Amino acid sequence: MFRFRLDTILRYRRQMEDHEKRELGKVRSVLAVETNKKLEYLQNSAQSGSLLDQKKESGSFTADDFFFYANFIEGMKQRAARQDLKIKKIEEVVDRQREKVVGAMKKRKIFSILKSHRYQEYLVEENRAEQSFIDETVSTRWKPGEK
Repeated sequence: MFRFRLDTILRYRRQMEDHEKRELGKVRSVLAVETNKKLEYLQNSAQSGSLLDQKKESGSFTADDFFFYANFIEGMKQRAARQDLKIKKIEEVVDRQREKVVGAMKKRKIFSILKSHRYQEYLVEENRAEQSFIDETVSTRWKPGEK
């Protein structure tokens, strides 16, 4: 029966790889949320600009409307700019976490390859032993001069 003596380490490496992948997933979900916030800010800004244009065209445009919409649009643009900075920082975290995942995968793969090689060696050795047993069995049953 094949037993890989470093199986405990391989299991640990797999667990570490899974952990790093989960962390990467968490960071990516945070990135998605922050990206959606930025898009909302930009959409709000565009919608307010459209409403401002509609008020101008309809003639029900006052100075208060202009200041209200202009301030709102500017505020949304500033929020979107702040989100850009936040997104860049999170993207850096995603990149670092991705590097951790790749490192964990490499460490695990080393042991997986080693296990595979050891298993192939085990199979070769088992085949040799089996062939030796068969050869011995055949040689004891066969008697010279018999067919």
